[in-house]
Amino acid sequence: MRAVLTAEGAFKVVTWKETPPNSETSAASRDFYRRADRAALMIYLSVEPTIRTVISSLPENEIDDPARAWERLRQKYKSASQISGRNHTFNQFHTSTMKPGTSVAEYISCLLAIRQELAGTEEAISDTTVVCHLLRTIPESFAITVGVLKNKLRRRKP
Repeated sequence: MRAVLTAEGAFKVVTWKETPPNSETSAASRDFYRRADRAALMIYLSVEPTIRTVISSLPENEIDDPARAWERLRQKYKSASQISGRNHTFNQFHTSTMKPGTSVAEYISCLLAIRQELAGTEEAISDTTVVCHLLRTIPESFAITVGVLKNKLRRRKP
């Protein structure tokens, strides 16, 4: 990604080594914002949908800022290389619950994003663990659906 951003003349924008020109109407300013917009799009499209939630969770006034997105991704995924960061993320998974007003799809996406962060580490989370956690933490209003799913899972076991 760094090589692509550099080729587009946008890596310095993403790393805050280049800031917008003072004049918002100048050709230099238009060029800066064009490169910034392209960088934001490239960063967003280059990550998996489960990781896009990290970028989408930025405040409204920062969501299109490639430097903020780059920094947020760096902070989040740098922690996966350290045991304390992995333990925190692992604990975050096991204590997560579906919040009121959140759709099931959003909740599952959140769980999968946490799982993705730990992929390839000693704390990796299996498919079975995700399903069990989901079935255990989904709200009571989904009791019938959960019951059907649990019944199907029991039948699949040899």
